[in-house]
Amino acid sequence: MGFGHDRRYVFIVLFVYHRTEVDNSISAEAPIFRRATEVPALHRQVVAEAENEIKPLKFPAKPFFSRKSPSIRSFILCDDAHQNDDEIYINTQSGTQWDGLKHHGVAKHAVFYNNTVASALHKGELDIADTGNVDKASIRLGIHNVLLDMVKYYTANGSKPLPYDPWTTHGVPVADLQACAKQQGVTFKQGDILILRVGFMARHNAASVVERNAVVGKPKAFAGILQEEDMKRFLWNNHFAALVSDQPAIEVSIAN
Repeated sequence: MGFGHDRRYVFIVLFVYHRTEVDNSISAEAPIFRRATEVPALHRQVVAEAENEIKPLKFPAKPFFSRKSPSIRSFILCDDAHQNDDEIYINTQSGTQWDGLKHHGVAKHAVFYNNTVASALHKGELDIADTGNVDKASIRLGIHNVLLDMVKYYTANGSKPLPYDPWTTHGVPVADLQACAKQQGVTFKQGDILILRVGFMARHNAASVVERNAVVGKPKAFAGILQEEDMKRFLWNNHFAALVSDQPAIEVSIAN
């Protein structure tokens, strides 16, 4: 998952310590540690069950829209070669990300959110160690998420083929969103995050390497919600807090 300069970075470091056994035949004042054993909480069965639940997070080998692929640079930090460091590069648009308000502007008026002009936005590197460049407030949100699985809806839970190719222009109308919600028993609440599964990742995972590489260079034409007045009313009247999709964009993309 990627985050831009106006998004919060989260780094998680996990330290695992080995438990040691104490030889109780020795006095408590001078314990002797015989050997290290497995971490008690990480029982073999627990680990095996956890592995079955893991869903691999994969960056596309060739990200769309001419983005650079994620990479890791390893280098020797000291002249005596006793310390090796790594630097990680991730373009926030090369995988799953939450677009910031300054990511995509209105081309016709050359402005971003809140009429912010491009010249007012920072260019170049930002030192994220400087707290002035990250959010100073920590906000805990409890938000209701609703998933509309359009793939299952259109394929009758996999009993028939998807009637469109997610890698081509195909618009999903409001009527289908509402019908899918009704079928799933989903009701919308103000402030919901609406999540749409339109089929991009299923198409991507089933494609050959040749197909994946070819789609990167083709004109932008992907399935998504229709760009129409009814859709704008549907989204506005339901007061969704955010929209999420497995497609490169929420809206249908047309090659021209």
